[in-house]
Amino acid sequence: MRPFVPVIMWQGDPARGGEPANAERNQMRGSQICLVAGVILLCAASLSAAGIYEKGFELGLDLGRQSSNEPGVTADSCYGARVGWAITQKLMIEGDFAHFGSQREYAGFAGDPSSPANQVPFSKPASTEFDYYTIGLTASFRTATDARTLPYITVGMGSVVQTRAGARFCVDLKPGSSVTCADVNPDGTKKDPNASFDPGVEVSWQEFLPREDTGTLLTVGAGARTFFTDWIGVRYEVKYYHHDAFDENQDTFEGTFGATFFLGGRR
Repeated sequence: MRPFVPVIMWQGDPARGGEPANAERNQMRGSQICLVAGVILLCAASLSAAGIYEKGFELGLDLGRQSSNEPGVTADSCYGARVGWAITQKLMIEGDFAHFGSQREYAGFAGDPSSPANQVPFSKPASTEFDYYTIGLTASFRTATDARTLPYITVGMGSVVQTRAGARFCVDLKPGSSVTCADVNPDGTKKDPNASFDPGVEVSWQEFLPREDTGTLLTVGAGARTFFTDWIGVRYEVKYYHHDAFDENQDTFEGTFGATFFLGGRR
């Protein structure tokens, strides 16, 4: 008789057996981030001097690397683009897009749930992707000087779309046995109809459907622009993302480097 094989959940996924989400904690944490970000921005706006392309536009492209605290997500490369408009000489509103592609593991146990000692652990990587859409404010320092490098801080909010790829794979329930996943078809039947074994006892096929969710996003960052001419330069930045896709508190840290261009306005 074929044993019952449980559906194995994503690590840390509250909708599938992970740690339950705490709505009150999420709300408090988001409020704290907004409060700290607002205070930093106000301080920067009051302390920085004016002088960076007032009423001008900034366009930029970035490459970098992100790391996430979500269980099983590996650090990997990212890229992004931004467009900004200088409200004043020291304060800019920006729209930003960033993409982070990584790997995330399906992990759990396969086998008869009535016999935990005989269950077999498994871990299978699958792709997961994050698309970040934010709008925020950037406050620059030293804008009234002749310095070519101008530091800044930035805060923003928006949304994130997280996509988790599906997967289907086989797990050997009896490691070391003469019967392996190579002897079983993807539909769970024996490749050799005359073989004398029960596929449901020897192996287990695990299937996970692709999933997508949208969450609220908050960001805080700091960086600098270094100009080669009055309209072209490089921009380097570190940024912290906090979002709640899949009802999970997820924190991501990003470091980027890229080109930036200024169009129009007056300095």
